[in-house]
Amino acid sequence: MCLTCQSRYSLKKSPDAGASCTACMGIFAGIGGACKAAMDGARQAGLEFGSFSVSSTVPQQCDAFDFSMLKKYGYAKITPIKNAINREAGKTFARVSGVKQQGKNPEAVLRLDFRNSAFSVVKTPAFVFGRYEKLEAGLSQTKWLCAWCNGRGCGHCGMRGTRFEDSVHQQIEAGFAEAGISGSKLHGSGREDVDVRNIGGGRPFVIELERPAKRRIDLGKVMRKVNLAGKVRIHDLAFVGAGMVEVLKNSRFDKNYHATVGMDAKPTAIDAQKIESLSGKEISQQTPTRVMKRRADKVRKKKIFAVLARVAGAGIESDIFAECGTYIKELVSSDNGRTSPSFASAMGKAAACKELVMTGVQDNYLYSILAPRKWKRAKPA
Repeated sequence: MCLTCQSRYSLKKSPDAGASCTACMGIFAGIGGACKAAMDGARQAGLEFGSFSVSSTVPQQCDAFDFSMLKKYGYAKITPIKNAINREAGKTFARVSGVKQQGKNPEAVLRLDFRNSAFSVVKTPAFVFGRYEKLEAGLSQTKWLCAWCNGRGCGHCGMRGTRFEDSVHQQIEAGFAEAGISGSKLHGSGREDVDVRNIGGGRPFVIELERPAKRRIDLGKVMRKVNLAGKVRIHDLAFVGAGMVEVLKNSRFDKNYHATVGMDAKPTAIDAQKIESLSGKEISQQTPTRVMKRRADKVRKKKIFAVLARVAGAGIESDIFAECGTYIKELVSSDNGRTSPSFASAMGKAAACKELVMTGVQDNYLYSILAPRKWKRAKPA
């Protein structure tokens, strides 16, 4: 039995212990070579990372030997083989790579698979926060897979694999191409319809970059590249932890909109006043017919904080400040009475939302998370 295994089993050390060991099968003697092989592979792949953690896999015989010793000597006497490997490999790899070991949010994972003699460095995801404005209608937020082929490509989608040619996700992802990512996920704080533009500050998002080869990313360069394409504008980019995804998913931000209301009858100033009478009202919205396939059919209560309206030609232009989750198109049309009250019911005339633009998100509290104020302890009186 090798000296390391004698030590982790709290046994008296034998002076003639060698590399041949029935407990670890020579793993501890080979940790140095495994770490070097993993680092050589990382250098050849051009991987950049500033911290790492260790994950190891051992043959079943090693686990079985540990279990037999555990039954014989008890928990207090035994250090499990994986714990010992990870500790030793962490110290060794730190010397080989010049990078610090870090248990929480590491930039890479040193994977030591002693079952298959496979040793590598795998990059963990990087998370970047930002806000996006959608300057063109016709973009979905994320890649919307074709319902006919589920992303494989077919005649219905023009072999794209997606329902729409482009998305906000694809536009933002393209900005990170030089980082050598294997893919990405876009996590948005809600989403706007495909035909709705988004301007005036932007919607908060976190893009999860999968296995970026380069960790030192110039976010200013990314922003300029995306914005130059002219379809999506991004700003406020900052590296964040994985926890920011949950913050966005669990946040509820009220929003501002500008709606162009179309009418069959010629609108009047009285119609505009009736629309404005919805300011401060609570409305009931049954799930709209257009999203019934994707949403549970139930009634939601939403607050309309403020509405401004004015006659503009054959329609009405309206600015709306509403509670998060309000269906604005149905607030205008009533959706055959499923939303009440509505612009249509207030006027007593048929109305439809011809164009909708999201003009603001009330998400200022995020600044306190991204750049928290440095509080000073008050001096005693």
